[in-house]
Amino acid sequence: MRIKSLLRQWRTLFGLLLVSSIWAAASAAPNPPPLLCVDDDADLECVETPETSQPPPAPQPPPSTGGDYDLSDALAGVPFTVNTPVLPNISEEVTVTPSTIAANKVNGRRLILQPGNYGNQSFGTQDQEIVIQPGVEIGTLSIDRTARRLHFRATPVRSGRIRTITTGGSNNNGITDLFFEGLYVNDNGSPSANNFHGARIAIINSHIIASEYAVGGFHGVTDFILANSHAHTDSNGGGNESNMRSHSPVRYVVVDSRLQKSGLSKKHTLRIHAGPPGDRPADDIYIARNQLDGSRVAIRGTGTCGAENGQPDACETAGLGTVWFDNNVIYQPGFNNASLYTGSPAHDTDRPQMMYVRNNSLYTDRAPYFSPSTPRSNWEVSNNSVAPYQPPPPDSWDFR
Repeated sequence: MRIKSLLRQWRTLFGLLLVSSIWAAASAAPNPPPLLCVDDDADLECVETPETSQPPPAPQPPPSTGGDYDLSDALAGVPFTVNTPVLPNISEEVTVTPSTIAANKVNGRRLILQPGNYGNQSFGTQDQEIVIQPGVEIGTLSIDRTARRLHFRATPVRSGRIRTITTGGSNNNGITDLFFEGLYVNDNGSPSANNFHGARIAIINSHIIASEYAVGGFHGVTDFILANSHAHTDSNGGGNESNMRSHSPVRYVVVDSRLQKSGLSKKHTLRIHAGPPGDRPADDIYIARNQLDGSRVAIRGTGTCGAENGQPDACETAGLGTVWFDNNVIYQPGFNNASLYTGSPAHDTDRPQMMYVRNNSLYTDRAPYFSPSTPRSNWEVSNNSVAPYQPPPPDSWDFR
């Protein structure tokens, strides 16, 4: 009996050892490869994929849309103090439609525009923010003289469309603190001009297309910034004007932008005047880090000034102060003469009193830079290059 009992205990122990060894072997076996399930719009198919010790890749960030550029980037390197727009003081937010926007033009209110055609819109309020979304269409956006601290922005950047922007139109314009951010402005070939007047006005991260002036201003502007924007005037639409034009600007900054002039009339990519004669000088003008396509730049006294117009004394008191023109790339095909026209040496008051022209690259087959004029003796002109004309490469400029 004792022998049978020992045999039963031995068989039990042997069975336990056998089960343990099988379990250990199974535990040591590699895991089966994971399954990858693919939905091919018909059946869900699962296939084995090799196992890897690498973690899954991190999701890629969304592509940059130029919306990260801000006013601090625009003011980098500016050699004088610029007063930036004061942002609105917002106390409430309302979502509006074309039928409800008029009732919500209220001081201190942010308006979120739902998709729709809003027609022409005029704002004379204070402390308002207007947010444009995809599908929003605005005709002429007018800013009245009573306007203060208005912020127009699009989200996503450069979504929706505004046909034309105009801000008042007098030499004593009281408009102040306008901030246009990430807008898309396009007159779709129907000749219109955008005009900006007043004090503390900034346009950044925007795309402006016009048949006349993309960015104009005949009645003076103070503390003006255009930055990280593409301003394009295409005269094939029927207009016959420069791309950018400003009279009597003071503290005027154009940086990190593409200024483009194309079409039947080449005129100028950028044109700045002091005057009219006798008042409203222009001073502290900073043009830097831009790409200028299609025609020349003119910085001089009034448009009626100079011997070439038969009025040699017209600009004696116009007053054109200090201009910086640095680190720009200019593509000028066979239109006009001088790439940088600064007035006639025969009438020195038609010209900037001090001008810095440094580190610019010019591509042209015409007379370079100041020809037929020559710089004033006190100007600083250095490290500028000239090469045969070539059109700008497709990737030569993009929003930052």
